[in-house]
Amino acid sequence: MRIDIWARSLAAGMFALGLITSAAAQQPPSAPAKPVAAPPAAKANTSAPAAEPGKGTKPVSPCKDLEQKLCAAKAECIWVAATKRKDGRQVKAYCRLQPKSVAKAPALKPAAAAAVPAKK
Repeated sequence: MRIDIWARSLAAGMFALGLITSAAAQQPPSAPAKPVAAPPAAKANTSAPAAEPGKGTKPVSPCKDLEQKLCAAKAECIWVAATKRKDGRQVKAYCRLQPKSVAKAPALKPAAAAAVPAKK
């Protein structure tokens, strides 16, 4: 008789455990708590701090986050006006470094071109 009571208790416990496990499996996982963000610090001076050699990081542009008047005041910066992309999305105006000029081959002047004999 004691074995019968023990078997029933074991069966009831397994049944309850099965119900709890299946109910927990059907619930979506809870999202982890987001860490509290620190208040934004004041912007540091971004006047082109040099990157350390060998680190593989790009130096910050001296033109980044400048307003239009400040951008125009710097010789190495150029202001890019706001535009609209092909997909209709609006792109804000911004300041950027002027592109480096590409060295072109010297073009022949018309007088010099006439002096070159034509091939026969």
